Amino acid sequence: MINKKKIEPFGHFSKDAREYIITEAEQPPRQQINFLWNDHMISGHNQFGSGEGVFNDNAMLLNHPEGRVRMISKGRRHFYLVDRDTGEFWSTGLLPAKPKKSTYKARVGLGYSSYEMRANGISSRSTVFLAPDEPVEIWEFEIRNATRRPRNLWLVPYVE
Repeated sequence: MINKKKIEPFGHFSKDAREYIITEAEQPPRQQINFLWNDHMISGHNQFGSGEGVFNDNAMLLNHPEGRVRMISKGRRHFYLVDRDTGEFWSTGLLPAKPKKSTYKARVGLGYSSYEMRANGISSRSTVFLAPDEPVEIWEFEIRNATRRPRNLWLVPYVE
């Protein structure tokens, strides 16, 4: 019998095999990077919901002599949800402000990364992709209140 946990220890492929779903984001021994690129920009996003990128006229030429892509940090991006009534805050990705009681998944597909966080009665999904012809990184957010009470939230971007 095949032990699926040994074959796919950190997650699994979707039924249509178009994306890899990381369900154990803290388990891999190193960051799982999904590289997004166009002719103007390279952006690498990890399973924790953040990433780094570089853009300029030579974005596609930033290869290390050993064959590895070398990312030049132009600021790691994070997003937080802040409950304006209670003062609680947490990341829309797994880090840097992981909520105590939460569920989390990262989805990696061709040309995008998506992060699903459920915490404090709020479900959020953020998806990042690049514009096809411009040096633009686009983040889409879907935020849902899973409680019966009204919520007063802020979505706060932060660049290191």
